[in-house]
Amino acid sequence: MGFSELVAATDRAVQDHLGSVTARYTPEFEDPIEIAGMFDPRYVLIDPDHAGVEQVTPMLFVREADLLVDPDDDEPELEIDGVTYQVVERMPDGQGGIRLRLHRSE
Repeated sequence: MGFSELVAATDRAVQDHLGSVTARYTPEFEDPIEIAGMFDPRYVLIDPDHAGVEQVTPMLFVREADLLVDPDDDEPELEIDGVTYQVVERMPDGQGGIRLRLHRSE
């Protein structure tokens, strides 16, 4: 098993152990699907370019392989626990995972 497969297996094990959420992922031009991810409604995002600057924002970590469309080519909506979010920023980890910074839709 290669390193990327080990990272994917570890991500799945952590999701199973900690309890992932189910998000309804609706791509721009595809039917919605359900994906599992780690959700933090109050994720602290620190800006490394500006000392002392941080932001509290909803964040969802998922495996890129679970998404129907390349996240850079899509503007999906996500529904988590009855709340709808738009993706504001995509932060791939280089190992097949991606953090999606979210903004609550009104």
